[in-house]
Amino acid sequence: MGSHTKRLGSAALIFLLVMGVNSLWAAAPLPRLVALGTNPAGSAYYGVASGLAKILSEQSGIQVRVQPYSGSSTYIPLLNTGELELGLNNTSDALHAYRGEKPFHPAPNLRMLSVIFPLAVGIVVRNNSDFKRLEDVRGKRVTSRYTAQLAVFYNVGSILASAGLDWKDIVEVPVPGVNEGIQALIEGRADASLHAVGSAKLEEANASIPGGIRFLSIDSSPAGVKRMQSVMAGTFAFPLKAGSVTGAVTDVAVEGYDVYLTAGKSLSDAVAYQITKTLWEQEEATQKANPNLRFFGRDKMVKTIATIPYHSGAIKFFREKGVWSAEMEKVQAEIERAAAK
Repeated sequence: MGSHTKRLGSAALIFLLVMGVNSLWAAAPLPRLVALGTNPAGSAYYGVASGLAKILSEQSGIQVRVQPYSGSSTYIPLLNTGELELGLNNTSDALHAYRGEKPFHPAPNLRMLSVIFPLAVGIVVRNNSDFKRLEDVRGKRVTSRYTAQLAVFYNVGSILASAGLDWKDIVEVPVPGVNEGIQALIEGRADASLHAVGSAKLEEANASIPGGIRFLSIDSSPAGVKRMQSVMAGTFAFPLKAGSVTGAVTDVAVEGYDVYLTAGKSLSDAVAYQITKTLWEQEEATQKANPNLRFFGRDKMVKTIATIPYHSGAIKFFREKGVWSAEMEKVQAEIERAAAK
């Protein structure tokens, strides 16, 4: 047999093997049920998770059950070990956990399937209070620590930094999570607290507090945003028009940052592919599933500012759609290389 014939035979064999592997991969049975980890009921994450679970359960062939935890810091380790299939995590939580940076437990197996939405959070006060600017909380009681939701500690710290304030400038009121923080505001144990824009807990606070609640604006100047980013990478100014959401009594700017749909590296490529594919195909339905999901979009699922690697199953889908570029390949490699240092 000539060398040319041998080469053709080898090429044909490789082709058949690849096709066989792809066929087996495509035919891999999908699980009947997966859990989606999220923050407690009443939080923005819980509302978004509920909307995602509905769309995925109806359209993907996989039943998705929302599993609330005290905070994202508590379920990232479960994603890392594969004990939990899916989670919602913000860009900062994901970055620190993936790199194993204190106070997060190392989660080198953390992966993302897609950017889901930009989360907007802000400091709220009683509307009938004398606070007009963020600087006015100096010397006042502000919720802090957030032991069950470590990223929130950075949120509050970075928002204070935008106005040139630090933790030493306020009186700390330690709480485990954002809901408990707003509860402290409702009960008068705190003067200011942080929560996500559009959350059920803020609606509760607005109805419970005489006169309602009001967001205090960050310093959205370039210098203010730079100070904010020095504490929490990936943040940006998120403008709110007066009356657009509860707490936006006037035009204000709050803190924005991306939230990812995450998984462990051990999640099968078939499941990751199917979930990513469903979100892509159900873009319009997903946008209607929750107010925060109105910002979801196919054009935002892949971002070069990602802070953790994408899951291989998601990458396979994005390659098929032509949105996984050579630049994204470099980004993926750089994220993995930086974590290995």
